[in-house]
Amino acid sequence: MNRLIIYMFLILISQEAFSKVKPVFIKSNSKNKNLRVKIASSIDKVEIFGEKITRNIHYTKDVKSYGDSKKIVFNCRGKSLLSRANNKKILFASLSSQKNILKMGDNNYRGSLNIIKTPGKSGCDVINIVPIESYLKTLLSKEMNSSWHLEALKAQAVAARTYAY
Repeated sequence: MNRLIIYMFLILISQEAFSKVKPVFIKSNSKNKNLRVKIASSIDKVEIFGEKITRNIHYTKDVKSYGDSKKIVFNCRGKSLLSRANNKKILFASLSSQKNILKMGDNNYRGSLNIIKTPGKSGCDVINIVPIESYLKTLLSKEMNSSWHLEALKAQAVAARTYAY
């Protein structure tokens, strides 16, 4: 029991100190809850790679699906979107993949990606919408070694789930 408490304490400290990506918002009443995780902030050019992608440009209501591998690029430098936003954040575009994996930079992301434009701010933010269980699988594999004690892995899963809520 004391080992478990020590593991949980160390995990909570390491999670707070070393996590690069933080869940920023949870919204769902369904059984499979989704997290909104900010993965990029104020970037001028968003490049997303994936297979069987569906792209939705919200302000023009333009939805397009691509069958094969596709690279989609968004230029977030312009201010034309801001005139419609009334100084509020606007959802510029959403991307999802039938394969459930999208790549941005060197990282793969499960779930879907939203591109958000904020008035008065340079560039766009990119938000990953991901089911909590998928997020935890990725998080645990990055933060802990599988050779660690099973109770430590369980404690990390509990701590990560609790932190997300």
